[in-house]
Amino acid sequence: MESRLSKEEYLAFSEGLANYEYINDIGRLDLENFCVTLAACIYHDRCGYQGNARPENFHVLLIEIIKGRAPDGMLARWVQYQKLVDWTPKHAYLYPNRERTCIHIAALISYSPDWISLIGSDILNIPDEEWRREYFGWAKESWHFTHTFLSGFHNALYLFAKKMDLKWMHEGATSNFETLHLSLRENIDYDVAKRQLDIRNRAWHAATIRIKKAIDDGYYLEAITLSENFISNLLFNLLSSKSTANADLNFNGLIQKTKKLLTEAEEVELLESLDQWRKRRNDAIHNFITSSIDDLTANTNTLDHISVETAKQGQDLAGKVLDLYRAAAVNFVQHNFPRSELNS
Repeated sequence: MESRLSKEEYLAFSEGLANYEYINDIGRLDLENFCVTLAACIYHDRCGYQGNARPENFHVLLIEIIKGRAPDGMLARWVQYQKLVDWTPKHAYLYPNRERTCIHIAALISYSPDWISLIGSDILNIPDEEWRREYFGWAKESWHFTHTFLSGFHNALYLFAKKMDLKWMHEGATSNFETLHLSLRENIDYDVAKRQLDIRNRAWHAATIRIKKAIDDGYYLEAITLSENFISNLLFNLLSSKSTANADLNFNGLIQKTKKLLTEAEEVELLESLDQWRKRRNDAIHNFITSSIDDLTANTNTLDHISVETAKQGQDLAGKVLDLYRAAAVNFVQHNFPRSELNS
């Protein structure tokens, strides 16, 4: 059934959805705006259920869910009300109470799947047999506006969560997504998985400190060895997340196998640089082992220069591989629904 919108209105509404800001920069959703937009999507799709699609019903449902489930002391933080000082009657359709309800990202991650699901089952009364697997599966793909809006919300929510997760990792915290992935992969409790990763992350932090100290103190071969061990551990964990790790792989094997996983140009370039450093690392250690006492004395400055540069390059590469691992960790848990599931 065709939309009642003209072609120009259809294109304008589609463009508005494509540029819709689901989550603002401080991690809040404008609940009134979201509910009105969702109701408009359902109405314009003329899907047969638009008669029950009232923004106030969507609004009340989420607030009730949060009030009933929020941990003690979190309700006031997760649901905040902002008075609109520039409100005029023309804003009444969007903000009838002259205020904006702001929902915290943490509440959305915790409760939005149930909220969106209940909109379909309890408010729109869409039969179970008409659903796909995902929690917004009541919105058929043929309902262009509604499906686009809800799938966009799902993606925006998880992309923001991953962005924050990555930020917290750089500040020393353990990744929530990596913790969830480990919990699911090893079939262990989430808190147990977090403790394991906390211990590992402390060891990684200690390794970066030891590498820097070794360089500062002039122990360049030690710094090179520490960097190799640290990078090897990072690559092994990355491969383990893809279930392709092998405990027998040496440093070169880890690099080559990791290369096969990467597709981004910057990632491939980093692994190429790492491979080149591996060869320089071998040369630096080999020169010190094979040089005679006379040769070592005669070539001290040259050998020192080689080892200093190799040590500093190793430190730099270790930091870059750590960043690579962190960026990958937030994607260990798939957030999107495969097309085969969408069309099932």
